[in-house]
Amino acid sequence: MAAADRCHQRLPIRLLADCPGLLGTVAGWLQQEWFTPAGHPATAAIEALEQRLHRDRAPLALVATSGNAPVGTASLVLAAHPLEPGEALYLSSVFVESTSRHRGIGRQLCNAAAARAFGMGVERLFLLTADQGHFYAGLGWEPCGERVTSVGSKLCFAHLMTLRCQAPSDRSGRRPASTPSPSRSETLEAIAARTHPRLAAGSLA
Repeated sequence: MAAADRCHQRLPIRLLADCPGLLGTVAGWLQQEWFTPAGHPATAAIEALEQRLHRDRAPLALVATSGNAPVGTASLVLAAHPLEPGEALYLSSVFVESTSRHRGIGRQLCNAAAARAFGMGVERLFLLTADQGHFYAGLGWEPCGERVTSVGSKLCFAHLMTLRCQAPSDRSGRRPASTPSPSRSETLEAIAARTHPRLAAGSLA
């Protein structure tokens, strides 16, 4: 096998529900990357993942493995719909272990999560990202506004992006309207106070 092929070798993507023995490792990644910097207790990631041990409904978590070792993860979680009342499905907690990056694993995880979401009948998937918009755009995601989220202990503006299962039924050729972006003259704290607390508190980790 050529070196280029090895760098982008397709890995098994498994449900965390089918390999619960990997929960501790995955929780350690998420705790260090998001939960601890955001001030959550040491058990927060484990508790979150224990709620994602579903197979055919959200919330659920996926794990990429190389041999028997986990190398990356992604989740599908429910949170406030950004455009209308109710809840929507979000891609969340996309993480690849440091020594396994730049091998296409993140792309595989995102695509597998999206395929699973659309297989459950979801027509539109969302995500929030502070600094990886270019990566998701390369996977077909489109920006549709801005929201407030947390990066570590700080509130920041994050890109709200969406991925559709299929083209909109509107044949007029017009792009779907974007959700309004918050005014940058408004303080982050004020925006967070009037938006859904789960988004402002960064619980999409």
